[in-house]
Amino acid sequence: METLSSCGWRVRRAVSEDFRSLEEACDSFDYSGGGPKALFVSTVGELGLSVSDAGRSEAAHSLSMSELDQALEELEVKSNGH
Repeated sequence: METLSSCGWRVRRAVSEDFRSLEEACDSFDYSGGGPKALFVSTVGELGLSVSDAGRSEAAHSLSMSELDQALEELEVKSNGH
């Protein structure tokens, strides 16, 4: 994280099991100024999200914007108890 920050990236951290943590981290970015952004998400076990079962290594996850949108929608549904 520090390396990215020192190179001008805006870096945030969140917890995957906590939708509020994810939402607050995403909302805290300044999207008007452009520039690179990175969100580091700590995970504790399998969440049952469709994008987490896509055969990615446990060491690193990279999601497209559409996959991120899908994951956020799934997390919102899970956090609302549906």
